[in-house]
Amino acid sequence: MKDKLFSRRQFLKLLGVGSLAVGLGFIGISNVLKTIKEASETTKAGPPILHRTNNIMLGIFYYPWYGGKDNKEAPYRHWKDGGHNPPLNWNSRYLPNISGSNVTDPAIRLYDSQNQTIVKRQMNLIIDAHISFVIWSWWGQNSFTDHSLTYFWESSNNASGLKHCIYYEKEYLDNIPQNDIISDIDYIKSKYAGSSNYLKINNNPVVFVNNTTPDQFLADPNYQIKLSMKWSDVRQQTNIYSILKVFRGWQDYNSNANSWHQYEPSTPYAKVAGSYSSFVSPGWWSPTEDTPSLTRDIFRFTENVKTMKSDGCPLHTIQTWNEWTEGTGIEPATFTATGQDHDNNYINIIAKYF
Repeated sequence: MKDKLFSRRQFLKLLGVGSLAVGLGFIGISNVLKTIKEASETTKAGPPILHRTNNIMLGIFYYPWYGGKDNKEAPYRHWKDGGHNPPLNWNSRYLPNISGSNVTDPAIRLYDSQNQTIVKRQMNLIIDAHISFVIWSWWGQNSFTDHSLTYFWESSNNASGLKHCIYYEKEYLDNIPQNDIISDIDYIKSKYAGSSNYLKINNNPVVFVNNTTPDQFLADPNYQIKLSMKWSDVRQQTNIYSILKVFRGWQDYNSNANSWHQYEPSTPYAKVAGSYSSFVSPGWWSPTEDTPSLTRDIFRFTENVKTMKSDGCPLHTIQTWNEWTEGTGIEPATFTATGQDHDNNYINIIAKYF
């Protein structure tokens, strides 16, 4: 999906990775998504370890990468991607509405992920949806997303009972050396995972991994196998609870992770083979597409949520809270083409069935 690449590519430029981002091509990402979908539809898999807890967990992917107009680190970060000029226009077909129903000024509604007033409102709404944990997109030590998590962690804004973990995104860019990953995990454990607010399973900190194959390694048929083995070693050395992203043939290597997930919000609902996990998405429509990859339909979403609740998986995710370039968010927002608000509709549906 080239809109997926577009949003992350612009984001990587802001991270300052330079030529590393150029290696990510439209065709390669599309192929990866296709093969992952094929993998998730197969049936050969062992029993998910999470079943041992007899718990049903509901998480949501959260993107703390936005800079507001007054952000000192990066004003209008991510909102201005793709040559946009906020507040006149912005990198989304939606305008979030976290600042209050009476607020109409885009300069205010294009929020700052480091503004704790905004983050507190988001976390309270997430609790209202009966979501139990938040998966924070995380791009490395001292990155913008790490700073956003730090500001939140040092605040008193966490809603009661809500847990948090990271989505380790760096493998999306390159084959990260094992020692670098261990350094990152040690950093996460030292800075965040010591808190009771960090999500743990069997007393081990949970780490989701975005192990999508970068384009520069697509020619290597064993890349994902070697990557999963690398993360198996990382897990053993750091005592994390790893949840890797599925790939073609992952079932033959399922012991290399504690559990498995799929991230593909252009699909309305999917269940990872073997009942490891499942997810739902409200829709997907980026500014680079003339038509949506997944049309929003509140009735379809309702049925998908009902299916997910009863599908037998111990781990469920919503994709996403606020990935607004791809148009997959469920937080209150306005579809700018029509002026229609979806308010708390998605939140209320999830709360009803979970």
